[in-house]
Amino acid sequence: MPEGRDVLSSFVLVHFGLTPQEKEELEAWDRSGWTGHPQNAFWFCREHAELAQSRTGLHWRDALASIDAVLGR
Repeated sequence: MPEGRDVLSSFVLVHFGLTPQEKEELEAWDRSGWTGHPQNAFWFCREHAELAQSRTGLHWRDALASIDAVLGR
């Protein structure tokens, strides 16, 4: 990353879909006051953010598999 750039402005947090059970678990964690990084949220560099954002309707595992396939990983 070039020097002098704000690190946070170089990345975008993208949330993907959850199963109903995962959504219930996340809501329970929220009600309990839990803080942390949810399993369906991922940071993407600006270069790949649009690729990720176009898949927010997918379950997070499917979205990541699709992104990896597009990127040849």
